[in-house]
Amino acid sequence: MIRLSKLIVSFIFLLLISMTVGCAGSTTPTSTLTPAPTSPQTPTQVTEPVIPTPTQSATPEPTTPESKTTPAKFTVNSLSMVPIVAEPGNPVTIEVKIMNVGRTEGSQSLALTVNGAEEEVKDVTLAPRASKTVAFTLVKDSSGLYEIEVAGLTKTLRVKQNGSYPRLGNNYVNYALFRNPTKLESMLESLARWDIITVPYFFYNFPQGMQQIRTLNPQIKILAWFEFGLADLWELQSTISSNESWYLHFGNTSGSDKPPEQRRVEMNESSPKGEPWLGMNPASDWSTYVPNYIHDKIMSTGFFNGVYYDWILESTSWRGNIDINNDGVADSPDIVDSEYINGMTKVLKLTRELLGPDAIIIGNPGAEWSESSPFWAYANGLYQENALGNESWSSHDFSKVWGIYQRNMQKLAPPSRISWIGADVNNKEYDEIDPVFSASELQKARYGLAITLLDDGYFGFDRGDESHKELWWLPEYDANLGLAQGKAQQRSDGTWVREFDNGTVIVNTTGSARTIQFTTTYQDVTTGNKGTSFTIQPQDGRIFILAR
Repeated sequence: MIRLSKLIVSFIFLLLISMTVGCAGSTTPTSTLTPAPTSPQTPTQVTEPVIPTPTQSATPEPTTPESKTTPAKFTVNSLSMVPIVAEPGNPVTIEVKIMNVGRTEGSQSLALTVNGAEEEVKDVTLAPRASKTVAFTLVKDSSGLYEIEVAGLTKTLRVKQNGSYPRLGNNYVNYALFRNPTKLESMLESLARWDIITVPYFFYNFPQGMQQIRTLNPQIKILAWFEFGLADLWELQSTISSNESWYLHFGNTSGSDKPPEQRRVEMNESSPKGEPWLGMNPASDWSTYVPNYIHDKIMSTGFFNGVYYDWILESTSWRGNIDINNDGVADSPDIVDSEYINGMTKVLKLTRELLGPDAIIIGNPGAEWSESSPFWAYANGLYQENALGNESWSSHDFSKVWGIYQRNMQKLAPPSRISWIGADVNNKEYDEIDPVFSASELQKARYGLAITLLDDGYFGFDRGDESHKELWWLPEYDANLGLAQGKAQQRSDGTWVREFDNGTVIVNTTGSARTIQFTTTYQDVTTGNKGTSFTIQPQDGRIFILAR
């Protein structure tokens, strides 16, 4: 029995020695500098998602005799850039987080390249398992696009002179922006590229995100989108529900005596919440409540440059049988429209008095305000929705779009004139970020942009009046035209032209193709072709940049 036990112990001892020798034969691969891999994350349910920012160092992990044999290995991630849109001569901060994931101290060089050329190199030494944020400062004196790269991570910097062209707007009414924390950072960066944007007024509840947009683009103008002509379904819903007189009502028909809550006027189909969009009565105290709310609650946050009022119409008698004075009886169309426009004027006038001369006030009437509209005295301008589109109320062609555009821009200041032309795809569904457009949709976008460039307005392109929540960025948006050299002129061949510091815009409003001859070499921004002769199709516009 004892002899057998000794044999068993000896066997086990030899087995352990064999296993130890086998483990000693393993090797560790050498390390390289690589971008850190990313992995899917589960969204965290928070009131406002935290926008990621680079962190500083981690505590070094104690070394052991075994760990010293593992070389240093570096990963780089979290490339950030602030701002992403800068004026010439202003500093831009570029930061990356580098980490030593190896088990020995080591050094690594980080190179900042701009448009493929090395701009600056920094040497970094890190203990094992330590990390560090490395910052570069970049200043560019010339407007244009700059591709930024550090260790394989990239960003695009846009350097743009204040007041230069094109001037771009995004009517961004995406209620759910802050509900998507995994995509929030990239969406805010995308949104910050525009010169002027609207966002729902209740976004003041997300101060970190709102401040981030302005940090990314210090020049941006942000307007609080407010649906004045329709009942608010968000922060003010309960307040409105307790003030029945603020709603727009139908009058009782003969033999009927319905209470006001059963006579509310539906102005639109369904809202994003699936509820009817009810009309509001500007002849009521609603026109006093809203400007004070905008001033006290919204503008006081400092996030906004002004307000964008949706549904600022000059009449409502087209709905028929309207009881404008809330006495239960339908009023005549003339009385309805007179009281309606007086109420709309009141809200614009009071908003101007409360916000001051420098605030931006934009109204959306769908298409236009009349030449004699009292709104011009208080609003900076209007938003042409569905320009070049197919809605019955929209401006369908150049003459109509141009006529409304000029009616706005030729009004005397103050206030300063701002016109915003919004073309769209007639509510066709495309991806909200990376659409694949048909040739006809691209031509419409070029045409609308080129028309806008004939004067000093802003241009936007989205899905349409059913969904203003797209982040579509067209190649023409990055054209570096610089400042305008004068007013637009119509040429003898029917085309329109406007000259800029760095290029020319041509709009063909005719029914046939036109060939344009230059005396110097230009590049077509759309096609990339260079030359002195270009053909522009009917109802199309092109941006030509001087080839240098």
